[in-house]
Amino acid sequence: MRAQSISNSSVAPTALGTPPGAVEYIYSALLFYNNLGPVVGLPAGEGSGPMLLLLGIYCSLSLGQARKAVFQSLRLPILCAVFEILVQVLVHGVSPFDSHVRYFVNWIVGLVVIHSLFLRPGFLHRFALTLLCLSLTALPFLSSGGDFSVERASATGDISGDFRNANGVGIWFGFCCTYLGVLGLETRRNLVRIASWLGAAGCLYVVGLSVSRTALLATALALVVAFRRLLKRGFTPLLAVVMLAWVVFVLGIFDAATARYLERGDEETGRLAVWPAALERYFESPITGVGISNIGTYIPEKGKAYTPHNTFISFALGSGTIPLLLFLGYLIRTFRQASSAGAPADYGPFRLPFLTYAFLICVAGDYSFMAPWALLALSIPSASTAGLPVPRARARRVPLLNSLPVAGHQGVRPLIRRYPR
Repeated sequence: MRAQSISNSSVAPTALGTPPGAVEYIYSALLFYNNLGPVVGLPAGEGSGPMLLLLGIYCSLSLGQARKAVFQSLRLPILCAVFEILVQVLVHGVSPFDSHVRYFVNWIVGLVVIHSLFLRPGFLHRFALTLLCLSLTALPFLSSGGDFSVERASATGDISGDFRNANGVGIWFGFCCTYLGVLGLETRRNLVRIASWLGAAGCLYVVGLSVSRTALLATALALVVAFRRLLKRGFTPLLAVVMLAWVVFVLGIFDAATARYLERGDEETGRLAVWPAALERYFESPITGVGISNIGTYIPEKGKAYTPHNTFISFALGSGTIPLLLFLGYLIRTFRQASSAGAPADYGPFRLPFLTYAFLICVAGDYSFMAPWALLALSIPSASTAGLPVPRARARRVPLLNSLPVAGHQGVRPLIRRYPR
């Protein structure tokens, strides 16, 4: 009876208006288009904004009884975006059609789409693998260069998006490394574990090529959070980690990357100088900030202006206290949901590692929470604890490989019947 009641809960999303698979496929196609459109001669980003807006409207209308739960979980980010746009448009004279306004509108629409798609079982794994494939498409375009003391890998040519920046390359592959690392830990199948951790090692190698200190630190700490229960899982996962680390060390795969990090160790990026100066400017105008067009802070020692390279300082300096407090409230609530002691969802093991990674990236980047990987990371806790009918079962007992190709609900029921609590 217990297994049957759990199985019945997996049918609930259909009655609540689960978005069809076409929404998921179109959203994934938009991500590829935004990055690879110029490669095939299409203008970058043209048409993706209206299409994303249509997807968001469709998801909102199709949610049915789940609409209230979705929008209650998103009330803080929605208020944050509304106040951000109002301050910029009404106080600082920014055009309603400015790119900054469009970014915040797309952020909210993206959150609505992601939260809606979480009603589809297995969405986390399919979307994470989509982001991995998107990252892999940047590999042929990577080349070393830059104005720093060491050469750093970034994308060149017609590809657009975050991959054109070395830190962007490191951040994307760092997230993929985190996902594959947690997947390898949680699966009960040794073949999947080995494949996942080999993939994680490959992603970590690309992070090393980018020489991004932020991405490396965030990946390391996120994996530490994920592996904190490793000793409780038994001898096999621990042995697999040790053996993989030994093979990597013997082959010297990361020797070149280590040398680059050591060479860049004393290089000052300007953050330590711009953060105090930007905070000083914020305290001069704490209510409305100085406006997004004036967010750059001139540093006499460097001879040029720097953006804060910190999401929280960017909010404070650009728009004042209210959007900053709303965003902080959103993060605090998300962390509380991720660490709640309630019945764990299938995606429970991914919540805290992903949040740790996203938070650390936000500390060292401007508006990094708008990236697709960050939308996924920040949506897991609220989607699994805000009353949305995400299929619940012990993640440790359900082989995660079985959920990867699932496109609908029919493939989930047998798993839940077979692995009851």
